[in-house]
Amino acid sequence: MKGNSSIILEETKIAKSKSFVNKQLGQYPVIYLDLKQCTGSTPDEIETNLNLMINKEFRRHEYLESSDRISEDLKNQYRFFRDNKNINTQEKGHSFEFLSEILFKQWGKKVMVFIDECDYLISQIFLYSTDSNIQTYENQIELVIHLFQPIFSNLLKTNSNVRKALLTGVMHIENARFLSCLNNMVEFNIYNPNYTKGFYGFTEEDIEFLKKNLKIPQKFPVKKWYHSYIVDKIPIYNPWSIVLCFNSILTQFSFNNEDYKDIKKKSFRDHWIATGKITILSEAFKSTKIREIIEKMIENDSTYECSKNIQIEEKKYLELMKVAKFFNNRFDSLNISLIELLFKLLLVSGYLTIDHKDQNSFFLKIPNTEIKKEFQKMLIAFYFKTHNVNLNIASKALSELIDIDWKDNNLLSGAISNLSQQLSIMLQSYPDFVRNMEFAEEGAIANEDLIHSLFVTASYSCKCIIRNRNRV
Repeated sequence: MKGNSSIILEETKIAKSKSFVNKQLGQYPVIYLDLKQCTGSTPDEIETNLNLMINKEFRRHEYLESSDRISEDLKNQYRFFRDNKNINTQEKGHSFEFLSEILFKQWGKKVMVFIDECDYLISQIFLYSTDSNIQTYENQIELVIHLFQPIFSNLLKTNSNVRKALLTGVMHIENARFLSCLNNMVEFNIYNPNYTKGFYGFTEEDIEFLKKNLKIPQKFPVKKWYHSYIVDKIPIYNPWSIVLCFNSILTQFSFNNEDYKDIKKKSFRDHWIATGKITILSEAFKSTKIREIIEKMIENDSTYECSKNIQIEEKKYLELMKVAKFFNNRFDSLNISLIELLFKLLLVSGYLTIDHKDQNSFFLKIPNTEIKKEFQKMLIAFYFKTHNVNLNIASKALSELIDIDWKDNNLLSGAISNLSQQLSIMLQSYPDFVRNMEFAEEGAIANEDLIHSLFVTASYSCKCIIRNRNRV
């Protein structure tokens, strides 16, 4: 960063550390890689997008073309990586190592390397692959790992042109083979407070500062929706959700009593989750045990106990993804270690937080309303998919239920009859329920969990029923 970059920091806290800013700001050449740009459902697609990412990062340094510090031979190599969309595997392995070399020649300073979405390499084949053959799936993962391994090795290991590298991602995967070449790696996360205190999230003080300066009314439920991540006993808020929520509030109409409910409905929602989800969680709901744990967390604010070792090992992570993708009938027989791994994934990804701990264990819980709402939506989506719901029929039934007039006692009898008819219609939208009823023993109730879920959904969907629950 050069030129007027200091202006960007003028109103920020970091600007108060003038000696640090003056010493670091705009002082180093930078290589920036966003590995999410390499998305693909096959190794070939990933490799194509990797080539494009290489082209893009080299184009960002086009000033090198006119530099008098770079020889013509080096400029020709630079042009090759900038323009060639068919770089072979060996050449790709040395691409960013070469870029660090010519950046050092240009600036006389070692390069800072920033690599975002590192964990995405491991999970994207699970996310996007449509291949139903397990051996092909495993081979694809191996190809992706071996595609990126030499890039990291040549750029970051014993490269005298690199000063430091910062690798970010949702989670740190232990023993990840594409990073196995690297030495002296230090992990920073919100559960290592000695390293991260003050650097993650908005504190209560930050929130009050923002509310005061942006004139956000105190009555808005900011704490309920986005609070309860605990770092070294300090409660923090998710910055991304807060920024989007406050921005939404400020773009609504003026604050008065009539506007409050509408502003609250539009502004307080799952802002952060919308940026990306743990897709494996939708598959994990096939496990009755996992569903029960999540549902208890939602309903009773209960906790889940896991060991304090929250490291995510590549071998176990790949095993969990494989089970999720290929063995639907085996999810209910998941061993305890894989179930615990899933909840540790939810912890390090921000879906859960540490409620408390003892000598050996962490006790995890859902941190706030934002995450609770997301879990509820994912569970509903799972049940709809599992029971093959005809959404049109179900939607019509719910709409008619909502329109029932429960205020007039004279209409109560007719309303109850109508309710029965609409529930019958709704049940017909579940083919599995209808089929099982044909074979149900006399006196038995088929799909009892489904019926329970149906009535709960109908009740929560119909405010008119809730208002008159004593009569019903």
